[in-house]
Amino acid sequence: MIAEKFIVKEIDSKNGIILVITDPELLGKKFETEMLQLDLSNSFYQGEKKSAEKVLAMINKAYILHITGEKALRLVSDLGLIDQSKVLKIDNIPHAEVYLGE
Repeated sequence: MIAEKFIVKEIDSKNGIILVITDPELLGKKFETEMLQLDLSNSFYQGEKKSAEKVLAMINKAYILHITGEKALRLVSDLGLIDQSKVLKIDNIPHAEVYLGE
């Protein structure tokens, strides 16, 4: 099992759980390109540190995944849930959103 830790936040929405998964070292930072911005100091990204095993268990209950960072993307990519052509790179930081709901 992957030994990495991730910052994870569960957000209840009317359609289900939005799971925000972020590489811990990115938290509190801001990344920008000419057209896009990723502000990881925003409370949206503030969560709890979780093991990869716990994150994988949480994914099964999620409606939407909001994933930021190389390690977080790798974890979810290994499940075959990410279309790599849809991954955004904002100042070289990968970011993806995955819809799992029906």
